[in-house]
This record gives sequence, structure tokens and C-alpha cells, in this order.
Amino acid sequence: MKRFILLKMTIFVHHVRAFLFKFPLSERMKRFIDHPAGPLTIFFWCPLAKWMITLANVKDFKRPAENVSMNQQAVIFATGAIWSRYCVVITPVNYSLMTVNMAMAGSALYQIYRRWRYNQEQANQPKSGPIENNKS
Repeated sequence: MKRFILLKMTIFVHHVRAFLFKFPLSERMKRFIDHPAGPLTIFFWCPLAKWMITLANVKDFKRPAENVSMNQQAVIFATGAIWSRYCVVITPVNYSLMTVNMAMAGSALYQIYRRWRYNQEQANQPKSGPIENNKS
């Protein structure tokens, strides 16, 4: 079944490429389309999808720090850090994916710092005890 789906996708990409090359394109555009990490491969679309996760994380910078999930941010950081390394050892080397993974790890690290700083501030605040009712 997987081989059948892979075959169908290969045929689909071939037809898309043939359709695009019917138009008068510059040599630069043809090289872009035919590149091993071009728009007809996963190497092009994966970074685009990961930018959406990163931008959502950046948008959350405005949220209160107490609402930041440490588990979620730890996973986002680990994903970004691990895959940044992977992007330079695969063929073709995918610098756009490496860039988005570094941005993902950086934004998560900042969120973790915000939550840690909030926790430190909460720990340093004096705790008020129960209110005593003095009846004399």
C-alpha cells in the first residue's frame, strides 16, 4: 500500500513539473523548481509548516508567563535543537529547515525563561498566613 501511495505521489509530482515547464520560465526559476530541496519536495514544505508553529510560539510572548506550559516548551525546544543538527547531515543539506528549527528552539527557550522567572518571583514573595481574628 505504501509503495502504491509513493508511486502515485511520484507521478503527481512529475505531472506538476511538466505542467509548470509549459510556461516560459527563466533559467533561475527552472533551477529552483528542479532543486533537490525545491517546491516539489518535502524539504521545501516542512520548513513552511514549522514556521507556523514558531510564529504561534512568538505570538504567545504576549500571554502571561503563568500560562506558559513548561512541558510543551521543553518539547518544542528539544524538537528545534535535535532537528537543527539533523538538517545539516542529510542530503540535500536543508538550511531553511535548520533556520526554522533554530528559531523554534530559541522561542521555546525564551518561553521557558519567562516561566522560570515567574516561578522565581512567586517563590520570593512573602506568603501571608491565615488572618487572625483578635477578640479581646
